[in-house]
Amino acid sequence: MVCDRVTLILVTYNRLEILKKNLNHVRGQFRKPDHVLIVNNASSDGTSQFLKGQKEFDFIEMESNQGFGSGLHFGVKEAINKWSPEYFWLMDDDSFPNPAVLSSLYETMVDQKISGILGLTGFKIKFGIPRTVDSNKSIEESSFVLVDNALVSSDAFKQSGNFSCDFFMMCEDYEFCLRLRKHGFFVGVLNSESAIVDRKHLGSQVDSHNLIWRGYYHSRNHLMILKGFFSFQALFFYFYRQTKYLIHSSLFGKNRWLRTKYRLLGILDGFKNVKGKTIDPVTLKRIY
Repeated sequence: MVCDRVTLILVTYNRLEILKKNLNHVRGQFRKPDHVLIVNNASSDGTSQFLKGQKEFDFIEMESNQGFGSGLHFGVKEAINKWSPEYFWLMDDDSFPNPAVLSSLYETMVDQKISGILGLTGFKIKFGIPRTVDSNKSIEESSFVLVDNALVSSDAFKQSGNFSCDFFMMCEDYEFCLRLRKHGFFVGVLNSESAIVDRKHLGSQVDSHNLIWRGYYHSRNHLMILKGFFSFQALFFYFYRQTKYLIHSSLFGKNRWLRTKYRLLGILDGFKNVKGKTIDPVTLKRIY
């Protein structure tokens, strides 16, 4: 069988040693990507020097850290201009795929003639709450999938558009999958015992500080998506979920005032259609 071209888009930010470990997992794939494009999100930890010193992978440098979704956006755009691949394998730097991941996704999409996105972790929305897909089927259609370590066909980008740069952090995979489904593409998960990804989620460890800025982007971005894919049912479930989060943040845990304040600020900015990186995750200061 003639292999279609697969490009890996890998987004990294200030995790050089983690990136090196990730690349070792990429090298160990049974079916290796034909091209690897690393998007360096303005790292300041020596990542730029490392990338300039190697010739094994291509890379692009972002002027500032604009988040995972924006990194994917510019990586996909660059890959289309350079190689016009048939498939895009998407990855965050802190997830480590075992050797069977790419081959399993690729062979399934080719054999089943799947056009759209196939991931390893999928969710179905029930009463406004995402529930992890748990099925005996080898392939299960989902409401959305994690784009980290998912494989996307090129026609999905051509017809549905690239990843949005509006969100900075959180919800880029949900919005992207909504667009795919709207355009009639398949969105689903591969249930495989052999293809496994060890995700560290280093940028989303649960602590009181992360809960503050993540609460802001969660409430803001979901409201922005609601405005683009509106239904009265979705509107009800949005305010139902946000009310629960606000009650919890105001009553439990550390930094209750800040967590409540920033979630309310996110709702306000969502109404005002404030986009991009607007709250710095480190300082929590407004970025204008």
